[in-house]
Amino acid sequence: MDIVITVCDQAAAETCPVWARHPAHAHWGAPDSTSFMDDPVKTKQVIREVFHMMQRLISLLTGLPMDKLDRLALQNQTQAIANKPWVTGQLSLPTYRRLISQ
Repeated sequence: MDIVITVCDQAAAETCPVWARHPAHAHWGAPDSTSFMDDPVKTKQVIREVFHMMQRLISLLTGLPMDKLDRLALQNQTQAIANKPWVTGQLSLPTYRRLISQ
């Protein structure tokens, strides 16, 4: 395993398990749809938005030159991906989170 990516907003503060070979670690925070279980429409919207966001992030990840990156570079590049515009191609992660939390 080369990299471990956590995605739930709450996971950023949690301790990740120890992995053999100490893979790179990055956090791609995404809203937890279970926080909206009292509103089925909002839950569906959050799931859809997170799905599209993850599609874009994974697409960027698979575009990295993995064979040319050492562990630290891979970790830095993977974390940097989380700061790129997504969803509509214009939103930053903080803007996206603000919109979802309204």
